Amino acid sequence: IGTLYGYNNLPLGITYTERSSYVPGPGLSPSAAQGLGRLRVGHAISGTGALEVLVNGSLTFSALNFMDTAAYQNFAPGVYTLSFVAAGTTSPVLAESTVNLGPGLDYTVLATGAPGAMQAWTIQDDTSPRGEISRAYLRLVNAANGAPKLSLKVRMGNEIFNNITYPGIGDYTGLYPKRHNLDILDAETGQTIFEMGKVTLEDGAFYTLFVYNTATGMTAGLKQDAAPTARMNVT
Repeated sequence: IGTLYGYNNLPLGITYTERSSYVPGPGLSPSAAQGLGRLRVGHAISGTGALEVLVNGSLTFSALNFMDTAAYQNFAPGVYTLSFVAAGTTSPVLAESTVNLGPGLDYTVLATGAPGAMQAWTIQDDTSPRGEISRAYLRLVNAANGAPKLSLKVRMGNEIFNNITYPGIGDYTGLYPKRHNLDILDAETGQTIFEMGKVTLEDGAFYTLFVYNTATGMTAGLKQDAAPTARMNVT
């Protein structure tokens, strides 16, 4: 606890509490601590109806609409086949991916492509602590079928990613945890394709910015992949 001082070093009668700084702690997620892995799925195909996903033949993710990304579900380590089907059906399988899931690993499986030409894209989500102080982590996933190479930049600021092709990823990059005004650009022409606007990135959290293509142009959605991990105080 301290006192604030003003003119001629006279006390202002205001006290404050000094807070410790923070550094990342070990911070295992509950699933990782239990030796489990996690899977989630997403729908990135405009013009296609709702999807459901069978995991090893059992309905696991349902009512997945365009631009939806389901919450993670925990699974024991093992080999899992994820099959995308139209909602309310079990066949035909529209796209499929097999994931060898290890303990503490996270994966996102996206339905991408075009109606009638669907593909399942498997992405590893490495949200392990990076050991940096005061950072939020953002990546860009170009899931926009037919999109040009993309860039992401802070408006009136620095470029974060450049030349991300479809399908492609700009890996997790540390940013100051605050509100950022983000724009998605055509990497070759520099033209702004989509104004994401202001997004708030929390200290220690991980996020994915998914970019999608629609009949009227590109759009994007932000998803938190991992909440801030445990912290430890330092003086």
